[in-house]
Amino acid sequence: MKKDIRIWLILLSGCLFCFDQILKYLAQTHQTYTHYLIDNTVGWEFFANHGIAFGISFPLIPLLIITPLILWFFFYTQKQTTLRSQISFVLVCVGALSNMIDRAIHGYVIDYLRVVTSMFNLADVYILTGVCILLREQWKK
Repeated sequence: MKKDIRIWLILLSGCLFCFDQILKYLAQTHQTYTHYLIDNTVGWEFFANHGIAFGISFPLIPLLIITPLILWFFFYTQKQTTLRSQISFVLVCVGALSNMIDRAIHGYVIDYLRVVTSMFNLADVYILTGVCILLREQWKK
C-alpha cells in the first residue's frame, strides 16, 4: 500500500510541476497578452519577479543554495506520517523547485496571476497550500 501511495505522490508532483511550467512558458512567450476576469484586478498578466516572497530582494546564489538546504532539513526533521502531511510536503517541494528553476534559468520567477495588486504563480499557490496543510496537521497534535 505504501508503495502505491509513493507512486501516486510522484505522479502528482510531476503533473503539478508540469502544469506550472507550461503556464510559465505561456506567460514567458506571450508577455504582452493580458486577460482580466474582473476589471484590471483579477486575471492573467506576465510579471518578472526579481524578488522573493512579497517582492523582497535577495541575492540569487545564496537563494539557490539555501532553498534546497531548507527543503532537505524539512524533509529529514518532519515525519510525514499521514497522507495529508505527505501531500503537503509534495506541494511545498514542487512549488519551491518550480520557482527555483525559473530563478536559475531566467534570473527571476515568472508570475502570471494577478489578484488586485499581488502577482503570483501556481507554484506559489502550491507552497502556500502545503504550508497551510502542515500548520493544520501540527495544530491538530
